[in-house]
Amino acid sequence: MKEYKAYFAEAIATFALVFIGAGVILSDSFSNVGILGIALAHGLVLMSMIYAIGHISGGHLIQQ
Repeated sequence: MKEYKAYFAEAIATFALVFIGAGVILSDSFSNVGILGIALAHGLVLMSMIYAIGHISGGHLIQQ
């Protein structure tokens, strides 16, 4: 059962990374966020997901 929790946590984190990343890239055309804003958004999502689910899955988001 522990494996399924880890898989589900990784799926949530990957969804958040893709969803927020794509949202920031799409908003770049409207608000001129720039490459620095896109990079910061991806980094902040990655950091928050590692802190949020790192204890469940071991934080394997960075080992891809």
